[in-house]
Amino acid sequence: MVRPGLRRVGIVLCVGLVCFLGASCGDSYELQSISITPSTGLTLSTPGETESISVIAYFSNSKSLGVTQQSSYTIAAPDPGMISTAPDGAVLYESPNLISASPTVLACTVSGGVNYPYTVTASYTRSGITKTASIPVTVTDGCP
Repeated sequence: MVRPGLRRVGIVLCVGLVCFLGASCGDSYELQSISITPSTGLTLSTPGETESISVIAYFSNSKSLGVTQQSSYTIAAPDPGMISTAPDGAVLYESPNLISASPTVLACTVSGGVNYPYTVTASYTRSGITKTASIPVTVTDGCP
C-alpha cells in the first residue's frame, strides 16, 4: 500500500517531468520564414496617410504565429540616382503595425511611369534564427 503523501509527491514529480519535457519539445521546431501583409505593398497618396501591416512567422511544424509586435523594422528610400523626388523621412514607422506618409516631407516615387518605391523590411528572430521580409511602399503625395 502506497502512503497518500508519497502518492502526491509521485504525481507532482510526474506532472513536473511532463511539463519539462513538453516545454523543451515545444522549442524543437525552427523558424522557416516570415511574411508581411499586404504582400503587394502599400500606396500612400496623401500627407500623413497611415496604413497597417502585419507580420506572420512560419515554423517547421507547419504552424504560424502573428509576430507584428515582436518584429523590428527598417525603411529604405529609393536610390537617389534613380529618382530624386523620394527623400529620406517621407515614409515613417509609426508603431509595430503602422506605416505612414510624413505630414511634412512630400515624395513622389513615380517618374516617367516607373515606380521606385521605398522598402519596408521586417525582421523577426527566434532561437537565434532571423528571417526578413520586405514590401514596397509607393508614395505619391508629392507628385505633380
